[in-house]
Amino acid sequence: MRIDCGYLRSRSGTRRRVFSYQLSVISKKIKMTKILRKRCHCHLVAKRRSRFIGACPRSSPGVNSSRELLVLAICILLSSCTLSNTPPIALFYVSPNQGDSLTVFYFDARETYDPESPTFGISLRWDWNNDSIFDTDYLSDKEYVRRFSSPGWHYIIMEATDVDGSVDYHSDSILIYQGNGFVDSIIDPRDGQVYTTARINHQWVMTENLRYGQRIDTILYPQYDKIPEYYTYLNDPEHNDYGGLYTWDETMNYVIKENNQGICPPGWHVPSSEEWANVLKIFPSDFTDMMFYWGKGSPTGFNLEMYGFYYYTLPPDSLSSWYPRNTVAYWTSDHINHYLEDPDDFIYSLRFFGNNWQIRRHIYKFDDFRDKRHLYKFACYVRCFKDSDQ
Repeated sequence: MRIDCGYLRSRSGTRRRVFSYQLSVISKKIKMTKILRKRCHCHLVAKRRSRFIGACPRSSPGVNSSRELLVLAICILLSSCTLSNTPPIALFYVSPNQGDSLTVFYFDARETYDPESPTFGISLRWDWNNDSIFDTDYLSDKEYVRRFSSPGWHYIIMEATDVDGSVDYHSDSILIYQGNGFVDSIIDPRDGQVYTTARINHQWVMTENLRYGQRIDTILYPQYDKIPEYYTYLNDPEHNDYGGLYTWDETMNYVIKENNQGICPPGWHVPSSEEWANVLKIFPSDFTDMMFYWGKGSPTGFNLEMYGFYYYTLPPDSLSSWYPRNTVAYWTSDHINHYLEDPDDFIYSLRFFGNNWQIRRHIYKFDDFRDKRHLYKFACYVRCFKDSDQ
């Protein structure tokens, strides 16, 4: 005996489950095989819980009572079949995946689907805190926006339900930042200027650009005269609040060594590339809005501003240019000379762009026959790091 189950759809579009069976009875008294085929149609009656009503045709004359009982038993068996429904496939995306209490998060569940039902037949509800309590009623909309007021990780659960009551779940998480509670300020004992500071990834850093020393015009060049000298952006004294643009030699106070105080206040130093990277690694470094994570009002309190920077060459060429205010550069203390790889000496700066940051290499001096007057000199900003976390 073989029982096959399949689908049929009526003219009105209503789905029905049809069962067919083929019954083979081999008679010992008759050499020919007689095949009895009967069909019982089971109609779907309920929306979420299925009931089936089996209707079996009467047997034709000549069929004995034992066969009638057998067919009746098969019809009863078929009437007990249940409809197996495939649950929907729940799926959503959230953008962005990190933010603060003012960030509007967009939840897109338009790719949720059901192989057996149209999309508009799927209902969604959301649990915003993974507390097993759904915070919304069933919704037909597949897009949703909201904010989150409490800081920390939020685990979101979405339930998708089809017309037959089958469900599927999808989850994701977002991070809500809290403003940096470790902020302070210092007074530079050398000139009395006040600088704001913040503790970021266990490191205290200045959140303003250094302004120590004497401003000079771009027609002049810094000299090793025990007086730190710097430029201001676009050679404009009104931009002194941007901070000073120092050459690397001035920044290091003409001393090349690790953990160099340079021109930083006592107890502070010019950071290395490694120290910069350790502070910045707490957030993504590529294809990320730098101002969101590091600008004014950001969770870090770093107060990043794109103030550009400056480069020039010595006479007789005397070339110079100002980088635009869509980038900014800070000095590191690194000085590297891999003579076997490259005969030149290199120094390094940290560059911020709109959507990433990079450590950039600059030639510090030529170690070959090239005219040193053709060497580009860069003037970048300085952010000092505290010597130790006390």
